[in-house]
Amino acid sequence: MNPQLFRTEPLLPASAMTTYRIVSPHDKDRVAACHEVGCDAWRNGWDSILDLANPAHAKAAAYIRSGASGRTYREIGTGSGEGIVVFRFASGQRCFEEHHTRPEVFLRRGGDHRGNPRQELCRHANAGEWVEDFAEHQQRLAEAVERG
Repeated sequence: MNPQLFRTEPLLPASAMTTYRIVSPHDKDRVAACHEVGCDAWRNGWDSILDLANPAHAKAAAYIRSGASGRTYREIGTGSGEGIVVFRFASGQRCFEEHHTRPEVFLRRGGDHRGNPRQELCRHANAGEWVEDFAEHQQRLAEAVERG
């Protein structure tokens, strides 16, 4: 099912319009840092519960204890005497997961859905630049409306 798009016809020509878009290519994927994806472990910290009788867990515990992980933690004994150990990691540090995200592209172009008659296209380096450009554009529009 393909619903039809309903648009009212703009009163101004396409050359008087500016379009701001954020697009994310569907076929691109990249490794991302915890803070970029809003990782809960990064935000709140996390516990890793390891059973030292399991060789893979014992190897992970040795890796953490050696300091090679580069993460801040506290080792908490479980009191069970069964070789279970808990590593409590502080928030604000990279977790052990590999996160993926799709890159975002921040665009400003002349015109609207009818076309880009000014042949204007600007690709911003990051969201901050795009937001600043958008805010400045909005300010110019507000000033023009105020002037009449």
